Amino acid sequence: MILVIPRRFAARRPALTPLVVALVALCAAACTSGGPNAPKGQVAIREISLSNPKASPRDVAVAADGTAWVTEQSANRIARIDASGGVHEVQVRGKEPNPFCITIAGHGTVWFTEYLGNAVGAIDPGKNVRTLALGSKPVWPIGITISHGTVWFAEVKGHALGRVVPPDRVGTIPVPGGKKAAPYRLATAPDGTVWFTDPASNAVGRLTPDGQITGVQLPHAGSDPYDIAVAPDGTVWFTEAAGNRIGRLDPSGNLGEIAVPTVGAGPAGIAVADDGTVWFSELKGNAIGRLDPAGGSGAIREYPLPTKNAQPDGIAVAPDSHVWFTELGSGKIGILTP
Repeated sequence: MILVIPRRFAARRPALTPLVVALVALCAAACTSGGPNAPKGQVAIREISLSNPKASPRDVAVAADGTAWVTEQSANRIARIDASGGVHEVQVRGKEPNPFCITIAGHGTVWFTEYLGNAVGAIDPGKNVRTLALGSKPVWPIGITISHGTVWFAEVKGHALGRVVPPDRVGTIPVPGGKKAAPYRLATAPDGTVWFTDPASNAVGRLTPDGQITGVQLPHAGSDPYDIAVAPDGTVWFTEAAGNRIGRLDPSGNLGEIAVPTVGAGPAGIAVADDGTVWFSELKGNAIGRLDPAGGSGAIREYPLPTKNAQPDGIAVAPDSHVWFTELGSGKIGILTP
């Protein structure tokens, strides 16, 4: 079976198979939002420009103090955006590190993956940057999360979940399926379980605190599970980029799917607020979606972005309930006030 590498990082990687090229083409073109059946709500959206309009901001995480941290994939920088909207950028060392996903530890250290740099990076509270190399063989680290103090990351080409154990020792756990598996993005549940999407296997997987990995196969072939998040009650939510659906896996193991109103929206990043509200980005629909899980209705509202072809991707909910998101196509960072 051909390893299907997700289209998200197509612009900066080696030659691809025809199947992957087709997937890349599907994701590359963004369009304006708002299908005829898409209900719209009223929110306030503002955008903050980075110093480089071609920085390709990929992912965002928000600290407890409201500071947002962003990976600038093409500019090879990490941006810190303070409460006043001031942007402070740190250059990531290396020829072409290509920072991708980002997360924040409880003590304030910021961790991020370096896709082409084949490394995991960290910025401590003193703003000191360090890099942990993952060896000479490319493993394509992408998703990253923290569980019980351990940093976990996805090795797309390594077909494994990697971990950083203090003091900076790196280990891996192979994902069942061998080369047919390609874990992509990660999230941590309240009980410490690490959940991940696996587009190549058309599944979502979980790593339990005792080290066991199992998977849940999606019912529709080619759904392309993209990002994943876990609600406070343990419900797992994920986007299906090609399936144009939001997936839901409740604590009892029941799987459900909700169609995104805008056809071909390409749901990408996903995050869950403390009240259980689900927020997601529409990479091709050029909008931010809101899903209300109350009563199991799964009602979705979509909020078009002011910048055309913004290509929203990474998304996070701040402690003040503001929704932060990256605009891969515009070089901006968006903030939605519900």
